[in-house]
Amino acid sequence: MPQPPKSAPASPRPRGVMLVSTACILAAVTFCAGLFIGHLFSSVRNAAVPDRQAANAPLAAQSGDSGHSPEWLAHVEQARSAVEKDPRDAAAWAHLGNLYFDEQHIEEAVEAYEKSLALRPGDPDVLTDLGTMYRALGKPEEALLRFDAAIAARADHRNARFNRGLILALDLGRPADGVAAWKELLALYPDTAMGDGTPLAEAFAPLATDAAARLEQENRTGEALAAYDVALAEKPDFIPALERKAELLKRLGRADEAAPLLLKLKELPARISPSGDASGHAAPAAAGN
Repeated sequence: MPQPPKSAPASPRPRGVMLVSTACILAAVTFCAGLFIGHLFSSVRNAAVPDRQAANAPLAAQSGDSGHSPEWLAHVEQARSAVEKDPRDAAAWAHLGNLYFDEQHIEEAVEAYEKSLALRPGDPDVLTDLGTMYRALGKPEEALLRFDAAIAARADHRNARFNRGLILALDLGRPADGVAAWKELLALYPDTAMGDGTPLAEAFAPLATDAAARLEQENRTGEALAAYDVALAEKPDFIPALERKAELLKRLGRADEAAPLLLKLKELPARISPSGDASGHAAPAAAGN
């Protein structure tokens, strides 16, 4: 996205990135707390928006009924004045959208980004930020369209490819497609990792398991079973997927199909790691529960 004026406040995090650490995914699927990856935001290592590095510096102390800092309000006023003065300035509209994005004024950010793209179509960074905002609005199909457009404009756009996999797996219930999208990302950027440093490849099974848990909650049991199979194809000894698939099969009256999974689970506790993977290392008995 275009560089903001030098006076712009520091962005609290990279834009266009939608993911938490692998540990958060595992917590969601292991404890069934109803807190899924799609509800949270964090950063992906080495995946900051190319033209805007976050400074991680907080804004000035907040005051007033709006809950926003005087600094942020002043910058928004300046940005509004800029687009009023020259409504055909695509960069100014994008900057206004960035300010709204950072404070999660979602509808205002969408409007500003759309106006920027109407003036300068195909900007991959603005498209990615717009897709992120559409997802926040609960419109994953609209978000996917923007991520696809960003990738069409710049095939190596890391954040757009990352977010595309997330949307496909979690929001649209297509974990196989989501994992495939992330594998395409890794082919371009082998160093991509989660916010906690976990290599992205190790998140495939948790991602698919989380998607399966969502599908279960929506009573889409056939699709949930298929999603657990995606997880187990990536990591055959991934305990959360084994446990939840076995539980689902039992609830469906398919105990004979659950039996091999339960047997496998009995064989695993002595050789699992704290992360829930079979590894040959001893782990606490509660691991994976």
